[in-house]
Amino acid sequence: MLVFISHLPLDWPYSVYFTIGRIGVAIFFLMSGYLTVSAREKRNRKQYLLNRLARIYPMYWILLILMCFVKTDTGLSLQRIVANFTAFQEFLGFENIIGASWMLPIQITFFIGVCIFGIRFITGKGQTAQRHIILILVMIMSVLVGALRFYTGKPFPTAFCLLIAVALLGINYTDYDKGSISRTDMIALIVEFEVGLVIAVVLSYTDMIFEYLFAYNVGLLMFFVAKGINVYNKFFIKLGEIGFVFFLGAGIPYELITKFITFDSSLPMQIIGCLIKFVLAYGFAFLLTRYVEKPILAQVRKLENGLK
Repeated sequence: MLVFISHLPLDWPYSVYFTIGRIGVAIFFLMSGYLTVSAREKRNRKQYLLNRLARIYPMYWILLILMCFVKTDTGLSLQRIVANFTAFQEFLGFENIIGASWMLPIQITFFIGVCIFGIRFITGKGQTAQRHIILILVMIMSVLVGALRFYTGKPFPTAFCLLIAVALLGINYTDYDKGSISRTDMIALIVEFEVGLVIAVVLSYTDMIFEYLFAYNVGLLMFFVAKGINVYNKFFIKLGEIGFVFFLGAGIPYELITKFITFDSSLPMQIIGCLIKFVLAYGFAFLLTRYVEKPILAQVRKLENGLK
């Protein structure tokens, strides 16, 4: 929902849009780490990899095709479309067609890493030192990428390493939630992350240091507080059930309707535009989730059973 808000057609400063969206991104990767523990432990490697990739690529491809049909962007070359089908388009030198898809390569890489190494390697099979070593290594990588960005002036992907580290925090928080590691260890992991975060952000984002640090820390705080007090909200649960399509495809029906309806810059029209965008996005996500995504995942579960 935070990512959706960060893409609303409102005359807000860019820094406000960015901060709201990045808070959502931090929570998203914490959730990815937290939830992937049970997903990985009840599957073998082949099953897990099939499950994770099947949850991303088929619906992403469908949404990408739909966006290509409705997008007003004139720069939709065949090369750009093909590159976007990999989800690693920015690493191939092409712009995203679906704005929020910039996060997919990070999530896919994280899932592949979990598939190869397994959860217990990441958490050290009860050996506290190993979980700290792995997180520190990822934070060192974040700092090194930040240094490359700082000294070359080129946009090396610092966020790639930082968000992998956030997902690792999510994995470790699962163990903390189960009582497998102490509060002291969890706090130490967060401190290790924070030290690397500050250095990497200072090196990488000199014009938006406050926004980055604020967003990551508020995201962590919101996740830990909500999990700690066991927040339960029916609206967000319903939204979560259609979350992937809503997250990636919210702009598709709105992009289509703006071909026929123009919203002027007055505040009342901006608010009406936001409400219309939400209603369209929710309905669009509900229909695609129910009639496309769920049938696909049902077939994937059958394929998983064959990989035992």
